[in-house]
Amino acid sequence: MNIKPKKQTIDLEYYRVNWKREHREMSEKLTAQNVRLRIGEKDRLAFFMFILAERFFGFDRFDELAFSVYFSNPNNRSQQVEFDIILGYDDYLFVHDTRIYPKVEHAQELANKLPDIDDLILFHKGKTVIPIYSSFRVPDLVVDELTKYNIYAMETSEEAMELPNYEALQSR
Repeated sequence: MNIKPKKQTIDLEYYRVNWKREHREMSEKLTAQNVRLRIGEKDRLAFFMFILAERFFGFDRFDELAFSVYFSNPNNRSQQVEFDIILGYDDYLFVHDTRIYPKVEHAQELANKLPDIDDLILFHKGKTVIPIYSSFRVPDLVVDELTKYNIYAMETSEEAMELPNYEALQSR
């Protein structure tokens, strides 16, 4: 029996009329997918934050863990900052910012948030802040910018998460 495949025809008129709707639907699907990816990445990164805190900084327990935390200045409510993960230890506070698409501008934004932390996070006043910026892969240009601002870069390696600028920051 010889069966010939059907020819697929494209209805160009249909696409001329409906392309905006289909484009909008596809954009909504991609946005939802990016949101799910970011939430899943935060869960995964929180696990690796514990491992990194122990491996690189010698902490074996933590006092506090929080996701998607917003802080505002009690004297000026318009001054707000957000961090993806906060991990608190006795005298240290890890503040973590996660980006799917890392850029140099993001490193500068995180650096601009840091000077006001003592005014914004009153219940952690006096703790040493350890800022970490993470993504699946952090380009060298972004790592250099983060190092300039004393911010640790965290990226995926074959086994776990790594801090590519750890040695450069420890030597300062």
